[in-house]
Amino acid sequence: MRLRLTPAVLLAAIALVEYLAPWRAAGRTLTFGLAAFLTFGQHPLYPVYATFPRIWGLDPLTDQLIAGLLMKLGGGLILWAVIATIFFRWYGQEQRGGWDALNFWSTESDVRAELRRG
Repeated sequence: MRLRLTPAVLLAAIALVEYLAPWRAAGRTLTFGLAAFLTFGQHPLYPVYATFPRIWGLDPLTDQLIAGLLMKLGGGLILWAVIATIFFRWYGQEQRGGWDALNFWSTESDVRAELRRG
């Protein structure tokens, strides 16, 4: 009997693992914290930055706010683009017949036979 996961189950599993994995949770917390720190700051992170000439006419606080938003939204888009790519590749493979672990029962004997020949 072959186990077939539905796309919704796989997507839920990926999301659950992504949010529960300790390294991802630490990375997400760090990124979110830094993005929130930049976005909601009341004054520029580096006071010397306020003394630099403005290239696009944005004041330092607005520039910092935009940087924080880009950091948070851009990182999230990249993360979900990777998850969606993995998901749709998996889904396409399942639609074409999928990977069957039972096909690999004879692999060990095939490898041993090749090693004896070579």
